[in-house]
Amino acid sequence: MKSMTGYGSAKKELKNFQIELNIKSVNGRFLELRFHMPKEYVAIESEFRRILPDFFARGTIDIFCNRKVKTSNEISGVEINFGLADKIHKELQALNKRLKLKSEIHLNQIISSAPVLKVKEEVELSKAERGEVISLLKESAKLCLAERVREGQSLKKEFLSLLSKLSDEVDSVKSLKEIHNLEVSQRLKEKIKNKGLVENIDDIKFQQELFFWTEKSDIAEEIQRLEEHIRNYKNLLLSKNSNGKKIDFYTQELLREINTIGSKSQSSKITQHVVEAKGLIEKLKEQAQNIE
Repeated sequence: MKSMTGYGSAKKELKNFQIELNIKSVNGRFLELRFHMPKEYVAIESEFRRILPDFFARGTIDIFCNRKVKTSNEISGVEINFGLADKIHKELQALNKRLKLKSEIHLNQIISSAPVLKVKEEVELSKAERGEVISLLKESAKLCLAERVREGQSLKKEFLSLLSKLSDEVDSVKSLKEIHNLEVSQRLKEKIKNKGLVENIDDIKFQQELFFWTEKSDIAEEIQRLEEHIRNYKNLLLSKNSNGKKIDFYTQELLREINTIGSKSQSSKITQHVVEAKGLIEKLKEQAQNIE
């Protein structure tokens, strides 16, 4: 069992530059990859997309890559913006004329006024650097995955503890089921007596009505389904597969069944256990959002 929250970081010192790659993962319904990389690595984004699903099945994954040049060896030339230089020179001449100045216009004034000079760097990605970046991606992904697994084990303990408590509440409701059915029967008889229809209590029509109300308020099926859902839930938690979506489904089913019991029950004791059970299921629901 894995969490969807994790972080991994790796860096490499090369001769002319340093590469640092960080992966951060958070909750997500599906696998969403978001890249934050320099232009030099755009060409290998498709390869990143092919590699990362081997590590992550679900979640929002942000990949941050930083490429810091340490020397000027990659400089291939200087680009001059002649059009911008001409415009600045003309504007400075116009300013001299407007202010009636006779000062000379120097080259350093033009260069310092705007980015007239631009250093061009090599952007072609070498085969060696490509291999280093992919290696860093895999290393960061492994570290992030390890953190997701570690947090997943902690979540599993919390889930099993909550399920154990939920199972106790279901057992308590189950032990009160027969008393609940008896209370429904007695309550209906009281209503008949209060209306002065005592002589009809033993007739067939009354017995049919009593059976109808007892069936309508019976919670045996809901209890049975709850017990089955809890067993399946535990099996999913102990599985090595990615079961976040299935766990989320069973959490909704648990809540649905316990709500049905609450609406059917006319027993204050059962209602107390239903309230406790709903609180436990809400905690399961909250935690389930973070399972891969």
